[in-house]
Amino acid sequence: MWKQVSYVIIALTISVSQTLAAPLDDVRKVVDDVVHIVADKDLKKHEQQRRHALNKAISTIFNYDEMAKRSLGKHWSELPTDEQKRFADLYASLLERSYAGKIESYNNEKIIYVKEMVENDYAEIRSKVVTANRDEFTLDYSNNHGWRKTG
Repeated sequence: MWKQVSYVIIALTISVSQTLAAPLDDVRKVVDDVVHIVADKDLKKHEQQRRHALNKAISTIFNYDEMAKRSLGKHWSELPTDEQKRFADLYASLLERSYAGKIESYNNEKIIYVKEMVENDYAEIRSKVVTANRDEFTLDYSNNHGWRKTG
């Protein structure tokens, strides 16, 4: 499960504050929030509330607009602004629905932050997930698709 998620996370755009003061802190906060949400026993009984909370937490670091733009490549500029907005909203919804179930299957795996690299406008955080069986999966975050202001 985590192996599948890791490939997706690697490809996703991360939005970190423009100052790049602490990308690891930003990622760690969101990961901690997500872990807290999926471990919450009350939220497990309320799927819609849990999904809403997950989407809200994740959307703080994923730049869905930039991801949607890059997925269309040169065709993005051919769309009117209202269609760009609609496509970006649909794209975000698709990603959220596609991966929420995988994220919700988290079961107390240990997340270890291995390395943080920051250079100019680029940041990458390398981590791994260790399961109870001691299986390890990489889970890397990067901003290689652009920034979004968070503050």
